[in-house]
Amino acid sequence: VNLVSNAVKFTHVGGVTVVVRRLPEALVIEVRDTGIGIDPLFADRIFEEFRQESSGLARGYEGNGLGLAITRRLVELMQGTIELESEKGVGSTFVVRFPVLSEAGPGGAEAALRGARPRRPRVLVVEDNPEVQKVLGYLLRDDYDADLASGTEEALARMAETTYDALLIDINLGEEQTGVDLMQQLRRQLAEEAVPMIACTAYAMPGDQEQFLQLGFDAYLQKPLTREVLVQTLEAVLGGPAA
Repeated sequence: VNLVSNAVKFTHVGGVTVVVRRLPEALVIEVRDTGIGIDPLFADRIFEEFRQESSGLARGYEGNGLGLAITRRLVELMQGTIELESEKGVGSTFVVRFPVLSEAGPGGAEAALRGARPRRPRVLVVEDNPEVQKVLGYLLRDDYDADLASGTEEALARMAETTYDALLIDINLGEEQTGVDLMQQLRRQLAEEAVPMIACTAYAMPGDQEQFLQLGFDAYLQKPLTREVLVQTLEAVLGGPAA
């Protein structure tokens, strides 16, 4: 969506075209425009935070320079790549590629079924950032049933209604209670019911992993993360691959 809105914003003559292609190994999305284009000298820096080709009071377009940086981060979280082809005064083409994951995975159907759990595990993702919620939901969708909660109250309400096999809890929930507080409250409420809880944070500091494990989490993930790392961590705390 951000790529299309940018293309419309910077195109005054001509038009914007979106092309989606399904290749054997990748899903390719191209956003082409006939807009103002980008200087090749600046193209390598366009995905950096707070970067705009024009700056200062004389710049012709509003914005904070975060849109493309966030777009690249979201694409990479989904194991994709994003590239830019542009010519000043002619237009730009952004090419996004996402890998196509085989249903059976490496080793075929037999390997996929070996050691599989009898049903799809259900995971509760407690995350206050809507964009990160979408990314985590996307990364989980092939192997897990995922529910989303934006904060402590919503998480507690979902836990009262549904039995979960594991929880992914963001440490910084943007409210009075942190992810650590939520984890400890749930430990007290669940008593002897041992539900694995995984700490997730984008602000990692040396020693964080050991600290969170000592506080009561079963595992620790640093954002941004890949699908491979996420699935491996869930398999480790659940004792095997998802069905």
